[in-house]
Parts: sequence; structure tokens; C-alpha cells
Amino acid sequence: MSQLPGRPPERYGDRTPRERARRRRALVAAVAALVAAGVAYAAWYAVSSAGEVSIDPRGYERVEGGVLRVTFTVTRPVGTALVCEVEALSSSAAQVGLASVPVPASDRPTDLVTADVRTSERATTGQPVGCEPA
Repeated sequence: MSQLPGRPPERYGDRTPRERARRRRALVAAVAALVAAGVAYAAWYAVSSAGEVSIDPRGYERVEGGVLRVTFTVTRPVGTALVCEVEALSSSAAQVGLASVPVPASDRPTDLVTADVRTSERATTGQPVGCEPA
């Protein structure tokens, strides 16, 4: 019995140590480029989402005189004043009240905000719609 040959050079070519080193350098360069692209994406994502405003509804209660009191938290960059829209909805999900609420600039990134929304008919829920810089 004869031994099976490794890679027949007539079929696959003969790789010299120089060729193997060149392939290894190309592979290392490709991996380094992928890692650099990943780091660049992570940095871009961190910077682009740094100035975002987020709203988290906390609750609501009906108070006398056709008013719905809506409570929510606002997270935004420190020192940014906002104006937030808050709506009151009926049992059929129709908007029965809308209020613009100023949120003054603060040295804290997150503040608890309470807004009174006058309604045209009985409201069953209330929620913040969105906030924009003042």
C-alpha cells in the first residue's frame, strides 16, 4: 500500500512560505477592518442616541370639573427645556382633550411631570403624545 499524498501540487499549486505569510497578513487585515467597523458603529450609535428624549407614562386620575391629571416621566439631555403634548381619550379611543405642557430645563436628566388636561367629555385614559425642545 502506498501513502496518500497531501495536497497534490499539480492540482492545488505549491504554496511557498512567502505566499502563506501574505495570506495570513490579508486575513489579519480583514479581521482588523471588521473590528474597526464595529467600534466605529458603536461610537456612532452612542453619539447619535445621546440627545434623545424618552417619555414613560406613569398614570392618570380623573379630578373634578372635567379634568384628567396625567403623570409621566421625561428623560432628556440635562439643561434642555421641552414642550410636551398630553392627550385624554374616551372609551372609544377618541381624543377628548389635548394640552401642551412646558417642562423647564433641569440639572437632572429625568423628571416626573404632572399635567392637567381639560376634557370635552368623560375621559377613560390619558397619555403623553410626544415632546419637542422648547
